[in-house]
Amino acid sequence: MIKYATIVLSFALVAQLDRVSGYEPEGQRFESSPVRCEASRCDFLRIERHPLFLIECFPSGPLANNTYVLVSAGEAVVIDPGPSCEKEVCSFLSEELLSLKAIWITHSHLDHFAGCKKLVDTFHVPVAISALDAPNLEQPGKDKIDLWIKCEAVTPTFLLRDKDSLSCGESIWTVIHTPGHSPGSCCFYNAEENALFSGDTLFRGTYGRCDFPFSDSHLMAESLHKLSLLPEETVVYPGHGPSTTIGREKSWMIKIQEK
Repeated sequence: MIKYATIVLSFALVAQLDRVSGYEPEGQRFESSPVRCEASRCDFLRIERHPLFLIECFPSGPLANNTYVLVSAGEAVVIDPGPSCEKEVCSFLSEELLSLKAIWITHSHLDHFAGCKKLVDTFHVPVAISALDAPNLEQPGKDKIDLWIKCEAVTPTFLLRDKDSLSCGESIWTVIHTPGHSPGSCCFYNAEENALFSGDTLFRGTYGRCDFPFSDSHLMAESLHKLSLLPEETVVYPGHGPSTTIGREKSWMIKIQEK
């Protein structure tokens, strides 16, 4: 069963997001956009249940970053703790009597780890991020992107590489290195339930920006190709906006590869 929480966005706010330096989706739109939509209301996934785990989503901060809490067998992992997510995340963990095991970060842009330091200070849990993106976690602004939101430095515990395995309760997740949006962008994939946390590599109808100082559009095309090979039924949980599937996005992903 899926429960949805609705976030109301005015057209004025949506227009402003295109001018914010940290706004993630690429300017090109294929079928839909994670933020800009035809109506003035966008539905964001709140809870989705899989046999081995459930996923709780807390859109947080000025760009509605999707902070995810992955739950399996009494354990929890926070993925991409966005700005000001701490109160909701802490309340959820307390209400559900969950033990926070770790924090996984898909990439080191500020809006995806601005809430990390407070969670680490509260729960004293390890933090995992790609080795290539770790420097910006330890020294925010090292990636030459403006510090447009308050963000405290965090020392990562684990440095991730392609094909590493991560666990949460009874679920096993494979790290897929998907550079392009940032050098160390990663996705987390569960093959048993065909679920993917895609960070800002893949959204519904589009992909992440490639115009940042350390972005690379050619690597992004290669990363999209890699993701297009996953089963079409794979459910994608992106860093912004609603969920999608590989099957829904595959046609335009292939066109990107052909350019």
